[in-house]
Amino acid sequence: MGGTEPDGVASDEPSGDPTTDMAETDADRNEALDGTFTLTTDAEIGMHNEEGGAQPGPGGMKTLTWRVTPLTRDAPTASLRLAK
Repeated sequence: MGGTEPDGVASDEPSGDPTTDMAETDADRNEALDGTFTLTTDAEIGMHNEEGGAQPGPGGMKTLTWRVTPLTRDAPTASLRLAK
């Protein structure tokens, strides 16, 4: 993850090599992904990438729930139209 101090002790600081630091960070993040991401709103949903669609809730609320795992390719995405 990080670089190495002059005395050979590992550091939590980035090594300065963006490809190495990014690859390790992405791998760590992907391994940790296992759960759901839920968006509940009363806004108009313009688009989303959740296969099941928005589920209606009380008071005109709508809920989108994405299952996220290490194999998930696309981040949960939605576009909302907010009222003034």
